[in-house]
Amino acid sequence: ADAVTFLADSTGAHTLAWISLDGETRWFHPTEGHEDLSRFAHTREPVRADTLLRARASGLPAVSGTLVVPGHGPGFALYTPILTLGGTSGYVGADFAYTDLLAGLERRLRLAESY
Repeated sequence: ADAVTFLADSTGAHTLAWISLDGETRWFHPTEGHEDLSRFAHTREPVRADTLLRARASGLPAVSGTLVVPGHGPGFALYTPILTLGGTSGYVGADFAYTDLLAGLERRLRLAESY
């Protein structure tokens, strides 16, 4: 239920995932249309791997540089470390597509009416 709410409230977000410490997707939502995320290795893409390392080192959310969001084109990933008493135990990740993010912001802020 929290994943559904997050995606509904997060303009441009396409997926929400639980990612293990070794960088593999363990759970994701929605599953339909994103079957390729099952066991996706985020560390195989240098931009994603670097962002996971920054999130782990800082203990804070980290935003990637531009990457390809599968099925949606250019965008970025947001990774937030899951912190426990033993340190970082994994990550919550979300992929955002630029076109959907910008179109959603335009609708929410009613920018077209101003120009």
